[in-house]
Amino acid sequence: MTWNSALVFTFGPAVPGREAAALANLAHAQGFFSQLAADGKCEAETYLWGYGGGMMIVKGESPEALNEILGMDESRKMLSTGSLTSQAFSYQMAATGERLANAMTNYAAVSTELGYL
Repeated sequence: MTWNSALVFTFGPAVPGREAAALANLAHAQGFFSQLAADGKCEAETYLWGYGGGMMIVKGESPEALNEILGMDESRKMLSTGSLTSQAFSYQMAATGERLANAMTNYAAVSTELGYL
């Protein structure tokens, strides 16, 4: 399967006093996305850790497929828990693969048309 979109979750340190809940939510997310990957609905998550925070990337076939995942009750609960237990918690949709290549081609064409390139 071709993965042309990604959900990018970013988070800072746990809110003081909510560390256990933040870790439990992260462990739950790991299991949730691993099961979705096993079912073919996304690619297994990738984690990036740094000082003061981290990032989790989940690739999917399309924005629509990832929005379907975000619409699940379990996802909405994890997102709410993440925002209540982790500082600077956020997520966004990103382009990858063919979708990214098409976006960059369009960007270059518009930039050329406007005289910027």
